[in-house]
Amino acid sequence: KSFKDKAITIIDLCTGSGCIAVSTAVELPESVVYATDISRAALIVARENAERNGVDARIRFLEGDLLWPLRDTGFKGAHIIVTNPPYVSESEKDGLAPEVKDFEPHAALFGGADGLAVIKRIIKKAPDFLLTGGFLIMEIGWDQAEKVKGLFEANGRYEGVKVRKDYGGVERIVVGRKKA
Repeated sequence: KSFKDKAITIIDLCTGSGCIAVSTAVELPESVVYATDISRAALIVARENAERNGVDARIRFLEGDLLWPLRDTGFKGAHIIVTNPPYVSESEKDGLAPEVKDFEPHAALFGGADGLAVIKRIIKKAPDFLLTGGFLIMEIGWDQAEKVKGLFEANGRYEGVKVRKDYGGVERIVVGRKKA
């Protein structure tokens, strides 16, 4: 089903430079986007990108940890939560390409010893911020699909959990829908 002409609410967790929030706002002109990040510097860049693309009026940038900044906003619920959270395990650190490990902020990359620390927190709290039938769409590490799908299913608040491949054919996206 298409959201193109619908007024929907989207949360972009761990927005970073805002590429997901901005492109979503551009592609879905009736949407309102809440973009959160723990990094004030990242949010400054994200806001500049939104201004450059003429969508800054429809994106609310909030500094803080994951969904926490939404707690006092009167927020009513999202149709979609999308996130590219930190998912690299500490053991993978030495194998990262220099352009990644030398230039990306540590907090944006590493999700704990197994790479799942932030993912687990998002899966647990996202249903509290999703409308019934809303979707959590999450980018994951190249080897995490089955584990993350299992986390969604074990949570009990999602249905129709699916793993999707990226353009390179790697299972990199997990989607779950909030149960009624």
